[in-house]
Amino acid sequence: EKFLEDFLGTSPATSTISNSPLTQTDLVSRQLFSDYISLSSDKPVGTSIINTLANKYADNILNETEPVSVQTRELIVVSDSEANLANYGSMVMNIRNKYKDLAAIQHNDRNLTDINSPGFESFMSDASFLYQRAAGELLSVKVPASLALNHAALVSNYQTNMKAMQILATISSDPISALTALNTYVKNT
Repeated sequence: EKFLEDFLGTSPATSTISNSPLTQTDLVSRQLFSDYISLSSDKPVGTSIINTLANKYADNILNETEPVSVQTRELIVVSDSEANLANYGSMVMNIRNKYKDLAAIQHNDRNLTDINSPGFESFMSDASFLYQRAAGELLSVKVPASLALNHAALVSNYQTNMKAMQILATISSDPISALTALNTYVKNT
């Protein structure tokens, strides 16, 4: 009876019900366990079935992040003159260098080797903010018409990286979402 009370959480002293929302890690874990129980109730579960189930979840986890999509209509598009192309190149490089330097300054005094450290979480939050600011500045650049699609993709990349950095800041509390964000960031880089 004591075991069942603990297992079912019917005893007020042993209840482990949480009021906090479930993380992506919690949801995936529960679904994986449910799928495993379902499979094992039908027949003995062999290595190939477990591998298939694991691959299914791995693919779903890595493809979960929704990319941001900036449209060319959101850009300031100008004609393809030599002056506009030169100005565009200069502006984009200035923005890139500005935020690269700011990220380097943010990185200098932080312990980024320990993902559970406050410095790691703080840096990821700061990096997210830097991506957001850089994307905002890139949206204000006058873009030659022939580069509009590429520029929209660049801004989309920065905005998606911004979201990824926000999620990476929560790696200690939600590792599956952070893994997805890390995968997105690596693909974008």
